[in-house]
Amino acid sequence: MALPGQFEPAAAALQSASQVASTLQNPHLTNIVRFNLASLAMKRGDPERATELYRAVTEDAERRGNVVMFARALDNMAVTYQQVGDWD
Repeated sequence: MALPGQFEPAAAALQSASQVASTLQNPHLTNIVRFNLASLAMKRGDPERATELYRAVTEDAERRGNVVMFARALDNMAVTYQQVGDWD
């Protein structure tokens, strides 16, 4: 288990999860991994990557009708924009 601030172990675990999701061809699992990668990117100070990943999650969740995942990703994307001062 990664401790707060230990980004590398978290990133490695998420990359492994991404490979599993890809192998299983499971879109829901793929979105969960993307969501967590976006959160990790934001914690690492990479809001552009976080926004890119949250946007991918919202687009896929909307296409699949997953309103809960759509809302969570959209909310987090808004917080990301707020933290970098992008109000548009």
